[in-house]
Amino acid sequence: MLNFTRAEKGVILFLVGGFLTGYGVRIYRERIEPLPVLAAEACADSSGIISERMVAGEAAAAVPAGAVDLNTASQADLEKIPGIGPVTADRIILYRESKGLFVTLDELKHVRGIGEKTFLKIAPYLKIN
Repeated sequence: MLNFTRAEKGVILFLVGGFLTGYGVRIYRERIEPLPVLAAEACADSSGIISERMVAGEAAAAVPAGAVDLNTASQADLEKIPGIGPVTADRIILYRESKGLFVTLDELKHVRGIGEKTFLKIAPYLKIN
């Protein structure tokens, strides 16, 4: 029927493979929730020292004004923080109820599911009064 040379078959395979790869990437991007883009913003604290602070573009709107107090935050407040889902928020509250109020933010690392990487991601959104 169609008689292609070996080189033509190779080109057709290459083009079909490229198309399928591009289509697969498109589907992957549509099904995965986009991560917030982080931008470094220089800011001065009360002492006037300039420091780097990570500000999430879209995620900043989801966080309540200012940092969330870890000892009084509800589950809904904790879930608004990027990197904390319903399960982690529940674990934080259960830990707080069983062990008492948090004294330092570092204690958050004792909550199951919060490692160093997650801690560094969520720490800017939390405070302790």
